Amino acid sequence: MHGHALRAKYEVVSNGEVRSYTLRPLWLVVDEGLHLVARRRDGKVRTFDVEGFREVERVKRNTSPTDIDVERYFADAFGRYTDFPAHEVSLRFVGKAARQVRRRSFHPSQVITEDNGDQLVARFRLGLCPEFTSWLLGLSPDVEVLAPEELRQEVRERHAAGASRNAGAP
Repeated sequence: MHGHALRAKYEVVSNGEVRSYTLRPLWLVVDEGLHLVARRRDGKVRTFDVEGFREVERVKRNTSPTDIDVERYFADAFGRYTDFPAHEVSLRFVGKAARQVRRRSFHPSQVITEDNGDQLVARFRLGLCPEFTSWLLGLSPDVEVLAPEELRQEVRERHAAGASRNAGAP
């Protein structure tokens, strides 16, 4: 498909709305799923999970190739989310989460700044996207957000909402 445009209908995961796009494919990326990185008609580069496409057709006209740097494009991304501004994030991990973070790098910016064996503190520079927040929630109760405050507050609110939803009998 390199050099060809696509006309597509895509379901936006945040609200279920189906939108029409004319896209110029740039790359297919495999990262916890298959994603299409494409330039929209307005020139913005976006990442689309392939499962969200409802219709796709090739447009007959050709487009010029692109020279976007893939590493730079995904530098602050956590997973496929590339359009969230980067923040300095500091997290304290204990127990199973600390063992996982010692064993594996979850983001290229990950740096362990403290590690006393029982707990560790790691720093990241990345976009505060839904996938990152979900990752943090999945590590609960073995992770504490030290910074930024807005992420700490979001995690606290989402934990409270989940606890409330699961408090009584179904």
